[in-house]
Amino acid sequence: MKKRIFTIAAASLTVALGLGTLTGCASLESLTGLSLPSSSPSATASDAAATSKTPDDASSKHSKTGFLSPFSANGAVHIYTNIEGIDYVLALYPSQSTPDPSAWYPKGDKLFSMNLQAYDLSTDLRAPYLNKRMVYLSTVSITSTLTTMSGATGSSSSFVRHGNAAQLTFDPEPLVNGNAGILLMSPKGIFDMRNQTIGDLPLDTIGITLHMQFSVHVQRTAGSPLYDDRTVGMDVPIGITPSTKATASKSVPVDAF
Repeated sequence: MKKRIFTIAAASLTVALGLGTLTGCASLESLTGLSLPSSSPSATASDAAATSKTPDDASSKHSKTGFLSPFSANGAVHIYTNIEGIDYVLALYPSQSTPDPSAWYPKGDKLFSMNLQAYDLSTDLRAPYLNKRMVYLSTVSITSTLTTMSGATGSSSSFVRHGNAAQLTFDPEPLVNGNAGILLMSPKGIFDMRNQTIGDLPLDTIGITLHMQFSVHVQRTAGSPLYDDRTVGMDVPIGITPSTKATASKSVPVDAF
C-alpha cells in the first residue's frame, strides 16, 4: 500500500550528512529503518490515510461500544505509512499514569505518549547514514473529532496541538538541520511527545479520533542537496468507555513514559 520540494544549500547538506555520526534514540521495536518549496505537490492527509496500515477487524472494536479502536483493543498502536519508499512509523501508547485505555472514561485526564520515525526502505536498515535519504520534520498539527453514542461525529477542541516539531518534542536537544526541522531517520532521529493529556469529554462520548499531520522534508536521493516537501497524515481512533465516574490515574515517577 502506498501513500504519498525544496532546495537546500551545500552547507546544509554537510550538516545533514554530519548528523549520521551523532547518537540519538533507539528505533521502534516493531519495524523490521529550506527554504523554498518547489512546484512538486505535497501528499495530503487523505493520501496518507490511504496508505496507513492498522488492524481493522472485530478484535479492534472497543468492547463496550463497537467504536473501532486498535489502540483501545490492544493497549497501544503502531501505524505505518509508506510514501515513495520512506516508511513513517507512528507509535502511540498509554502513559503509566493511565495505563489501561479500555478504562478511559469521558471524565478525568487520559494520558498518552507517541513517537514518529522514518525508515528508508530503499536501503538496508543497518546501512550507513550516507546511504540513506535524510528525512526532517518541521511542523506538527493535531486536531480531533468526537464520536457520540448516537453515532454522530464532529470536530472538537478536546485535543489540539500545533507547532514547531523541535519545540514540541520531548528531547530538549533534538538533531536539527536549520529550517528543515528535526531528524526523523531511524535509528538516530525521532520525534517524541510524552504524557499528552485528553481531558474531560462530553458524557455521551464513545471515541475521540486524533488527526495528525506531519510536514516533512525528504532528500531526493542519498547525498542530494535537493529535498521534497511532503505532508504525512495519520488518524488514531481512541475508544472511550461510557461512565459517570472519572478515569483513574496514579502517581508515577516524573521521568516515566
